[in-house]
Amino acid sequence: MRHGAVIVAGAVGMLLAVACSSDPYPLPVPPPHAGQNNPAAIGEAIPGVVLFIQPRPGDSIEFISAEPMGSLDGAGVEFFFSPPIILPDGSRSVGDKLLQLAGAVASAPATSPGASADPVYTVGIVARLTPSRAGRFELANVRLRYRLNGGGEQTGVGIDVLLTVCAADPKPADCPGEPTTP
Repeated sequence: MRHGAVIVAGAVGMLLAVACSSDPYPLPVPPPHAGQNNPAAIGEAIPGVVLFIQPRPGDSIEFISAEPMGSLDGAGVEFFFSPPIILPDGSRSVGDKLLQLAGAVASAPATSPGASADPVYTVGIVARLTPSRAGRFELANVRLRYRLNGGGEQTGVGIDVLLTVCAADPKPADCPGEPTTP
């Protein structure tokens, strides 16, 4: 009888470990990994890659929408999909090409079982923040809606790079200060 209890306890422990997994894939593991401070004139759109998404082998991620978390009163924000661009030296750049986010797909070909994600397939979610008045505006978190491998709609929250814009008229020389964490 005691042997059966150990098996049941082990199975319950395994289920809890799976259910409580802290893997927020395809979003990044918190906290944010960087910050970007930008001076801007009022009305100037400032883009920044706020999420780097790296599909796992064999996965396909269809993006539905993104929205800022928290208030950005006095600034508008638009989100875009940014595929990798191969540069003349063979390296890749993410964030330079902006496409409509809704309906964009990021994928990586299937490889051998247990293979890890290849950075070659990394795409970006770019936020373009446009201040309509003077002030300091910080995008500290993003709610992303997506479908993984053709499944149902999922929602995740996260950010890789905090995007801060300091706006004034005329455009300030810099945007001092450290970004705050969400």
